Amino acid sequence: MREFVLRILTLSLLCGLIEQLTPAGEREGLRRAVRLLAGLFVLICMLTPLSRVDGTALLTRIGAWARELEQDAQTEYEKLMEEKLTVGTTAQLEEELYGLLERQLDISRTECTVQIKTDREGDALLLSHVWVTVQGKAVLTDPRAIETLIEERLECPCTVAIGGKEE
Repeated sequence: MREFVLRILTLSLLCGLIEQLTPAGEREGLRRAVRLLAGLFVLICMLTPLSRVDGTALLTRIGAWARELEQDAQTEYEKLMEEKLTVGTTAQLEEELYGLLERQLDISRTECTVQIKTDREGDALLLSHVWVTVQGKAVLTDPRAIETLIEERLECPCTVAIGGKEE
C-alpha cells in the first residue's frame, strides 16, 4: 500500500512539473490539454489496482448488502405505518369516547381526559384498557356509570380516576 501511495504521489508531482513547464499565454489551450491528460493519467494509475479485484465476489457482497438495506428499510416502513395507524386509530377512538361521554353522561371534553391502551394480536388492533380522568363538575358523575358505559361499548376494562382542576 505504501508503495502504491508513493507511486501516485510521484506521478502527481511529475504531472504538475510538466504542466508548469508548458508555455502559458497564447498556448493556454495546450496547457489545458496537458492538465487534462495528466489528470487522466493519474486517475488511470489509481484505478489500475481495481482491475485485479474479483468482480463477482464484489458484486455478490454489494447485492447482499443492498438486499439487507432494502429489508431494513421495509421493516422500518412497516413499523412507521403500524405506529401511524395505531396513533390514528387510537385518536379516532378517543374522539368517539369524548362524544359518547358527552351524549350519554353530559361530561364535556374540558371535564375529562381519555387515554386508550392498545395491543396487537396478529393483524388485529385490540383495546386492552381505557382510562378516564374526570375533573370539574364531572367528579359528581358516578364513576361506575362511566366504567359500565365504556366497558359495555368497547368490551375492555375501564378505570375512572378523579383529577385536579385544570387551569
